Amino acid sequence: MYNIVVDKRDLDYIYGIIRKYYKGWIKVSTKPDHSIYNIEICSGFGKGYLKDQNYVVEYSGKRLSSLPVHEVLRIIERGRARLRQTISWDQNGFYRLDDLGKKIYGHTINPGYDLFILLGDIWISILSDLGFKDPPKNTVVVKRFRGVHDIYSGDGIIARLLLKNLGKPMLKIFGDRTIDNDLDKYIMFNSKYIEQHAEIVNHFLSGLGSPDLVITSFSGGKDSIVLLDLAIRFYGKNRVLPIYVDTGVEFPYTLDYVSRVERYYGIEIVKAYAGIDKAIDLRGLPTREDRWCTGLKQKAFYDKLVEIIRGCDRVFVLLGDRDAESRSRSHRSPVRYRGNYLEVSPLKQWSTIHVQTYILSRKLPLNPLYMYGFYRTGCYICPLLRDLEKYIMKKYLWNVLRELKHIDEFLSNTV
Repeated sequence: MYNIVVDKRDLDYIYGIIRKYYKGWIKVSTKPDHSIYNIEICSGFGKGYLKDQNYVVEYSGKRLSSLPVHEVLRIIERGRARLRQTISWDQNGFYRLDDLGKKIYGHTINPGYDLFILLGDIWISILSDLGFKDPPKNTVVVKRFRGVHDIYSGDGIIARLLLKNLGKPMLKIFGDRTIDNDLDKYIMFNSKYIEQHAEIVNHFLSGLGSPDLVITSFSGGKDSIVLLDLAIRFYGKNRVLPIYVDTGVEFPYTLDYVSRVERYYGIEIVKAYAGIDKAIDLRGLPTREDRWCTGLKQKAFYDKLVEIIRGCDRVFVLLGDRDAESRSRSHRSPVRYRGNYLEVSPLKQWSTIHVQTYILSRKLPLNPLYMYGFYRTGCYICPLLRDLEKYIMKKYLWNVLRELKHIDEFLSNTV
């Protein structure tokens, strides 16, 4: 999936680093491979840039083989981040997923950051509630560290949303120059870039060979609908079987959405039951420190997986893991051998804004929770839901959620 392009003199040194720290799943060569993602590292000084959607150029200053290992790794990770975080502002009123428009003030490339679009009218209401009189529509947010979210208006930061899990979110407003992101123009312009990313996924999958059965993990979230769509387009829906784990504490919106996706594709999504709702009666609500629920959900998925693939010779299990989600995932190989099946992460390189743009450009069904302001979906008692999602649940979704089991206890400390 990745190719590090270096000078011939540095080839052996970089190959040794890749073999040790990335277990060989990143390729090293002296020439670009245009069917995958390329990170060219040049000696000398300069500013890194996006050459194409699958090609970035980074500068090392000194000759690569004279740099310590940690500095080489930092350059590689910065290049991977630049591939998914490059964005600029077009004078015609939309963001573009390249750096050929106007530079975005204050936006820096960092492997731990993520980009996404504030979709839906609820966001306007949320920002208005927090003191923003005229928020920009469909604008871009850079998700930084420690709950910091920079909200952009055109080419500059206009506000900073602070999520500290202390109740009501906080908003710092820096200006009143509101510029909307024209979503129709955004989709029309950037769909060509998303198709390039989709083609890289197709090439990646084709290199793995032909499976008898393809299992996709379907959570009801944005990543899983993109994963399912890519899988069906590449393998055909007769070979693709999604598995959805019902934890027993699912949002009603998500349960309805699963049924809607079945109708959209004309498929059946296999259901597994994790029983977290019953376990709460014995163990209490899960917490950030004790997320015992994750183990039950994973067990339900893999128990169902083992049941389904029994007797199959060659099985791929596609997961929606992305580098932007966590540091640990970014160092995980996109292909893992699990005994009698192959575990694959085709979306590894995508940021949230790429996922959103794919959904919008192909008009895929989207879980309505995203239009209500959620960054991620999951159980309605999930300890990873931020104060923003809890605020939305209490203020905007209460009529639907109020009768759900354990909801009062979960939201008891929410403003």
